[in-house]
Amino acid sequence: MERSWICLGTNKLKFEINDLNWRMNKKIIFCLSNLNIPSTISLATNEFEIFTQSKDIYNFLKLMYPDKYLKYIEESDIADKSLIYKGCLFFKSKFNLRKKFEKYKNCDVYFFLVSYAHEMAYAIRILSKKNQIYHQPAVRLPQLEVCQKSFLWRFFLKLFYGLDIDSFKIGDRLIYLYSPSFFQKINAKPAYISIDASSISAQTSKVLNNYSEKIVFFMTDRLDEKFIKELYKILNLILNSVGPNHIAIKYRNSLQEEFKFDLIYRTLPNFFPGNIMIANFSIVVAIDSAILFEAANMGIKSISLINLFSTLSNTIKTDFISYAQSNLNHNATIYYPYTVEEFLELIC
Repeated sequence: MERSWICLGTNKLKFEINDLNWRMNKKIIFCLSNLNIPSTISLATNEFEIFTQSKDIYNFLKLMYPDKYLKYIEESDIADKSLIYKGCLFFKSKFNLRKKFEKYKNCDVYFFLVSYAHEMAYAIRILSKKNQIYHQPAVRLPQLEVCQKSFLWRFFLKLFYGLDIDSFKIGDRLIYLYSPSFFQKINAKPAYISIDASSISAQTSKVLNNYSEKIVFFMTDRLDEKFIKELYKILNLILNSVGPNHIAIKYRNSLQEEFKFDLIYRTLPNFFPGNIMIANFSIVVAIDSAILFEAANMGIKSISLINLFSTLSNTIKTDFISYAQSNLNHNATIYYPYTVEEFLELIC
């Protein structure tokens, strides 16, 4: 990078002018989930920098943007570690994050977090001291039951990262959401990001092939043996009824080897985000994926197969349907057939 010198008397002050301009009046975007990608692409104009902890997202964005715009930050592996070991990792993580993010100032910072990604939430705390923070939640959540369990974990995050976390119960699961006080402390303003469909189409057209299939099915990552057995039965029936030339399948990450069906069909690239692909299809089918409300909100016919599965509990079904419905725009619809016959009628 070219550097300039300014002399004042006997003192030489070294200014990295180009580097300074790069860190002023630009956008810092945290793209941590596929749900964030349409908003990220819409924001990524002029001067910007995108941070992610997802290798799949990073590899996808590399197809569209030069390396200087993209930053991959590896997530600390704290699974199954002792509390002391986690503390050591957190101290190391804090040091590295402060070193990386304290240099930014006068930037507009955009993020979409509602839960998890605690290292990135801490990075946003650092950035909030010298930059303006904007937040647009990735999803809207239904009314949740407050749960006071896992106090130690929430205390740990407060102690090490200064994060205010609330815990809630969804069925049999606990989830951790950022408290309203977290957003107040970083002075986050609402971000009103309109998805620029033409920009997304222009950016992705050079890396996305056209698909002739009418329907795309987004595979689940559930691997319960009884569920998989039922899934084979249902999807083989659907594939045989529809024909493999009319349906493509998108797998989750590297799970493709787990599934073998009777007919040969087109599979879509694993690393390519589904919410960027769906505009190429007339019908989006899934079981319990957020892609259903994303597609419905774009005006694409969306069908959930969740009610076809007897191996899924009523709680799982109710919780997902409530979550999906709370994220639908006005006049958007997700269909929930109860039989394969009802599904076939919907796709005619």
